[in-house]
Amino acid sequence: MIEGYFPRILVALVLVPVLTGCWKSSQDQAAVSFPINAMAIDPTSCSCSQGGNPIPCPTQSGNPVPDQTACNVVYAATEGGGIFKTEDDGTTWRFLGGLTDVYVKALAVDPHPDAGAPRLLYVGTEDGGVFRSYDGGQTWTPQIEAQPISSISKIVVDPNTCTVNNPPCNEIYAASRRDGVWKSVNRGSSWTKMTTNGLTATVVSSLALSPKGISPTKVYAGTEGGHVFKYDPITSAAWTEGATAATPLPEEVISLAVQPLTGIPIYAGLSGGENGIGGGGVYRTDNDGIFWGRVDIPAPRSDSVFVLSFILQPDPFTGPDVVVYASVFGLSQCLGTCTASTDWQAIDVGRDKGVTALAIDPYAHTTLYVGTLLGELFRSTDRGATWTKLAFGF
Repeated sequence: MIEGYFPRILVALVLVPVLTGCWKSSQDQAAVSFPINAMAIDPTSCSCSQGGNPIPCPTQSGNPVPDQTACNVVYAATEGGGIFKTEDDGTTWRFLGGLTDVYVKALAVDPHPDAGAPRLLYVGTEDGGVFRSYDGGQTWTPQIEAQPISSISKIVVDPNTCTVNNPPCNEIYAASRRDGVWKSVNRGSSWTKMTTNGLTATVVSSLALSPKGISPTKVYAGTEGGHVFKYDPITSAAWTEGATAATPLPEEVISLAVQPLTGIPIYAGLSGGENGIGGGGVYRTDNDGIFWGRVDIPAPRSDSVFVLSFILQPDPFTGPDVVVYASVFGLSQCLGTCTASTDWQAIDVGRDKGVTALAIDPYAHTTLYVGTLLGELFRSTDRGATWTKLAFGF
């Protein structure tokens, strides 16, 4: 497996000399595309309504469930093209300059920024570490330049360290494919390495946290070699490993997702074989890692279940789990218990689109965004039944 998943190659043939301003594709304009590594919807940009009347967007189970939502701000992180942003549901995209490393591997949005930081955003890069922006990507401040950490694979914001009335979230975690797991308790201003007590792997490919309301927060780390480690401050001051200690999962754990209300089940997505072809797959634990079992999912293509992105979300906050996973050649989705192959269905984004990143509306799971290996973006407003290619290009 190539470190960082994608080689630094030019996917198209003509490079636009200056990356600035708004970008839209056109049939008569040559463009360069870079693989989309990550996507995120800014939850503070969302509005909700019920019966045509505005209502507060739900923050917990039992709140009114909207019948219509709109989230205007979406970010796309690329492999070699930096960060792009839309503020109109994907109609136009704007390049966000200022990063010294445009190989962006991960991004995360603070769900509860304060008035002094209305758009608090973090990105992780290949060689430049973590960058923080208080203004939605207009300006950036490097956060890990003084630490020996790079090749960031995942950034997660701890929702238990903030509320609507007590913003922003102070604690964030960063996983590195070269130097383990790091934690900041001051929004990235300083960092502490978490891999000195029980986490033997230095190549950490994925990271996930227990959901809001389960405190203190548990941290889960997926690694090269098929291992999943857990840091639980209640039971231990060290990292522990369940079943994967004796029997590792077949391949590298490149994505993790935790049920967002109860914390159980947890899903792990594995890398495929050479170039993502063959092998891979999805594994699930219903007992916090004591046992992992393979989930029998009909893949969009039988020769690839390279699971780069994983999302679990309630429907919304009152219904069954929604599980969507991204593979190199498409998407699959589950509605319900997700324990049998019949619970899953393939989502047709288009033959061999090479889905590498996805984001989902935080309040209504019917709206999905996907990014591809070829630098394309698509949006669906009907849970993947139909797709619109967005005007996104370089």
